[in-house]
Amino acid sequence: MVSEGTKGRFTLTGKVQGGDCSFSISNAQPADQGEYEFQIEDGNHKYSYSSYRLSVTVTGANGQTPGYTLYAQPSVWVSPGLSVHIPCIFTVPAGSTLSTRVTGIWKRKETPDIVAASTEASMVYKGTKGRFTLTGKVHEGDCSFSISNAQPADQGFYEFQIEDGDHKHFYTSYKLSVSVTASTNDCIIHTQTKGRFTLTGKVQEGDCSFSISNAQPADRGVYEFRIEDGNHKYSYIWNHLFVSVTDLPEPTISPIGELIAGKPITLTCTAHPAPQGCKGIITWGGRINIENMSNYEREDQAGKVTSISDITVTPSQREHNSPLTCTVTYSGVSTNSSITLGVQCKFPLFLFLTHIKYLLTHIGFIS
Repeated sequence: MVSEGTKGRFTLTGKVQGGDCSFSISNAQPADQGEYEFQIEDGNHKYSYSSYRLSVTVTGANGQTPGYTLYAQPSVWVSPGLSVHIPCIFTVPAGSTLSTRVTGIWKRKETPDIVAASTEASMVYKGTKGRFTLTGKVHEGDCSFSISNAQPADQGFYEFQIEDGDHKHFYTSYKLSVSVTASTNDCIIHTQTKGRFTLTGKVQEGDCSFSISNAQPADRGVYEFRIEDGNHKYSYIWNHLFVSVTDLPEPTISPIGELIAGKPITLTCTAHPAPQGCKGIITWGGRINIENMSNYEREDQAGKVTSISDITVTPSQREHNSPLTCTVTYSGVSTNSSITLGVQCKFPLFLFLTHIKYLLTHIGFIS
């Protein structure tokens, strides 16, 4: 059920099934000013993103003087004990000027606590004094400030105001949400994955990328992502990641067949593309003498890289039935393939004996 007051003007333009909750407002009205939040409903699965609120300001609404705007990120995340800087700029109506004595004030919303000020004239809350610093030049429209040695008690909403003699204004349409995230050391990590599974993304920026090194058969299974930010906890149970751990494919050696003693030949070892396009390092092992070796890569249209090694050998009869092994190593993990060399005499023995018999017959030793 859509409110009659917004029907036809408020449109959800994004593809929700793709994670896009974009929407637009047309023909904005003073009554549209306020806070909005997003929620999803998918059968029995319902969730309200109440931790994020969108503040909509209609210029001139509720008697507010046009021209007062503030631009800064809506929220920041910081780990306990660390620092964060919040760039911020603001404007005043055209025709108004700010004196060099103007005071910029950051305060915690819905409390009297002033956490940072640009002059000593204002009373700063002792819990933030020396840690919250208004770094911007307020008379130039810069309301930037920073937090150092963040504490869990710093979490909350903050707003900005200016005082310049009788000129006072509260930028109530903007609220900065500060979240002090728990240290990742507080998480319980399974001993079998510790040091191998690494969350590489910057979670505070919405990046949940992670990597697995030295994969083990026990790593096979289904994984899901979860966030914990104070009392805000959520598991993304609708986005499962299935990890399959497969054996490395063995390389192939070609050509396969009988070799002729004394006749040079080129043998090739071809490694199959490994997961994530890792390049393999190829080495050879065996009794036969390798006269020349050339290693190179070949990339197909799909971007997969195949490692290849060519060797030139001149087999001899003493290498008959000896093994030749090609080993491919990917990031410390190896797989190999072996063949048994079959080496024929350059002049087959039965032909040699036949030829000797022919000669002996013609000179009279054999009748």
